[in-house]
Amino acid sequence: MECSRSVDFRWQLPCDFLLPERFLGLFGGGFSLSLEALPETERHRLDGELCFPSPDDPYDAVWHQKFGVMPVPNGDCIGIDLRPAHEGEVVYLSHDDGSGHGHVLGADLVDFLSRWTPLGCPGPEDWQWLPFTSKGTTMLDPDGEAAREWRETLGLELPT
Repeated sequence: MECSRSVDFRWQLPCDFLLPERFLGLFGGGFSLSLEALPETERHRLDGELCFPSPDDPYDAVWHQKFGVMPVPNGDCIGIDLRPAHEGEVVYLSHDDGSGHGHVLGADLVDFLSRWTPLGCPGPEDWQWLPFTSKGTTMLDPDGEAAREWRETLGLELPT
């Protein structure tokens, strides 16, 4: 609130950049979070809740009791869980049966950003960040094998 009301950056790899098979979809990424855009993002999430109205249906339920914080270009949304037992968790909300639907990306917004930024904020669509999740957990793993291979591919090193 004292430093910035929004953060927005984008990156894209050159067309001829060679990527290993597991990262072929990772041609770009970025991060966009705006306090001014929160009302519109929440309206988008509410539209999703209207499309998936049954809190008793496991797929639909993921859209309920969340607060939309980051729109995803493909129509999905990243939200914060408001349910008491899961309060603050960052959750992926897919509108079209995406593989990342319902994934908890971080225990809270700070944890999510701490996991996402060491990966270079790969695009927010689930097919772009799913390679960085580990079996048994849905959270992004910035220290896993895929993350290490990704940084090596890009020539990036984490500070020690």
